[in-house]
Amino acid sequence: MLYPRYTERNSKQRNMLCIIEQRGDDVYPGRKIRVLVVDDSVMFREILVMGLPSDPGLEVVATANDPLEAIDKLTQYKPDVMTCDIEMPKMNGIEFVRRLLPQYTLPVIMVTSLSGAVFDALKAGAVDFVAKPDVNSLKDVQNFVYEMIQKIKIASAAKVLPQESEFMRIKSNSPGGAVYEGIIAIGASTGGTEAINQRNVNWECGFSWNVVY
Repeated sequence: MLYPRYTERNSKQRNMLCIIEQRGDDVYPGRKIRVLVVDDSVMFREILVMGLPSDPGLEVVATANDPLEAIDKLTQYKPDVMTCDIEMPKMNGIEFVRRLLPQYTLPVIMVTSLSGAVFDALKAGAVDFVAKPDVNSLKDVQNFVYEMIQKIKIASAAKVLPQESEFMRIKSNSPGGAVYEGIIAIGASTGGTEAINQRNVNWECGFSWNVVY
């Protein structure tokens, strides 16, 4: 284990984390998925550090308590997936992801208690999110770890494309200058949000579309 087990933990928290460690029984073939955990909360970092390896297909290679530290860990450990809190010191998680992805095209799963920030995080380039649990509820924490494990596995297979700085442009080349208006609705699950959020897409058609995703 690369990380210290914090001794300033009460018995309820210790028992909770021990149960999490014993839960995993999945078999994930091939190389383990390397995970970087970014969170300013010591408790949530340790929950993930101890909980994620309960699945034999995952390993936490490093942790960071803020985005600036995370940059160093990214270059040093080269993780396959990063989990990232939204509310952090020095820089919030959404801005971090927005600045990160043009340089490091890896899947990012946001961890948040702010429901209103989820869509901003996905628009910034995150592939998915998981809501923070009530740390006083063992069931909530177990479900949180299980959900995170499943989403990390899915996200590890996602192809994250470089994010552009400009918004998507839609071009209309209709004959005779006629413009037809319409709406395109696009949806995606884990791993697909970054694909539909790509910039500089040129629609060669005779319609003026409003794109909703």
